[in-house]
Amino acid sequence: DTYDTYLVVLRRLLPEDDGDDFRFRFTSTSTNEINGSNYDYGSHYFDQDGSSSSNTGNNQSRFVIADNISNAQADGGADFHLWITLDRTDTSGNSGSFNGTGHFADSGGISHSVYAAGYYQESTSNAKPGGLQFLCGSGQMRKLHCIVYGLKE
Repeated sequence: DTYDTYLVVLRRLLPEDDGDDFRFRFTSTSTNEINGSNYDYGSHYFDQDGSSSSNTGNNQSRFVIADNISNAQADGGADFHLWITLDRTDTSGNSGSFNGTGHFADSGGISHSVYAAGYYQESTSNAKPGGLQFLCGSGQMRKLHCIVYGLKE
């Protein structure tokens, strides 16, 4: 309840399974997963060869920020800076949204620059976020360094 905006710095994310995706979702103030199908997101990738692609979701159970991340140490994994905003001004506001940038190497060693954004389409009276949960799609994370900064109005 202290902060409205967070800067989350994630670095050296390495999934256990090669080609796994990176996801996150909100948890409630009692640390239970907020797992309703209300996560909407879009990620746009600019690849090292000049091509681009995207990853989008509507009414999903979590945000997907990157897909097909390499688990090779030499590829560097994934790095992200995410701005997460929670509307705590009243109970009718949106539960939470995020936007951010990052980088990941895919399972073929191709570098991708990422812009991602999304929101949880529910009011704070029905789903009040109290934390974050980071996870991979099908496996475990081998490594993740995470720093969270809270900003107060």
